[in-house]
Amino acid sequence: MSDNTIHATPTYVVSRQMPFYQQKYTVEVAAGGYDYCGADMLVEAYSKLGEMCVYDDPREAVRAATAILEQWRKDEPEEEIGISYGYTHGMFTELPECSVEDAKQWAEEEYKSFAHCDRCDNLIPKSGGWTAQDYLGEDIFCSERCVDFAIQEFFEGLSELELEEFV
Repeated sequence: MSDNTIHATPTYVVSRQMPFYQQKYTVEVAAGGYDYCGADMLVEAYSKLGEMCVYDDPREAVRAATAILEQWRKDEPEEEIGISYGYTHGMFTELPECSVEDAKQWAEEEYKSFAHCDRCDNLIPKSGGWTAQDYLGEDIFCSERCVDFAIQEFFEGLSELELEEFV
């Protein structure tokens, strides 16, 4: 049985910031989408590396943020540039700077907290998951295809006597 609950995963946006109070450049991974990016956003400069892209997987967002951070540091070696992550709640919140390792750990913990398919371990889509409660109980699946495969595997695992119960 699954302990997964179906819930929408937030989206993540990577942007470059110059927080007013910190007065130091940062690459920000903001949870919640465009409306939750920090208020001190800079003009997009690294779109090919994933700046201002929306990510469903926080690990991908942090990978993009790390690539942007590395390139930005190469382009502006005299500037101090950091990385930050978190939730601004749509307010003028400045996210605190952290290490790249801290950002990666946060992304991993975020990812683990989401509902995953009980068959393939992919994320459950924002629209919700699929179930086959008649056969598979409370298991949650990411697609109809995974439900079909799981039901097929369920029936293949039954003995002849058990199969007769379903006929």
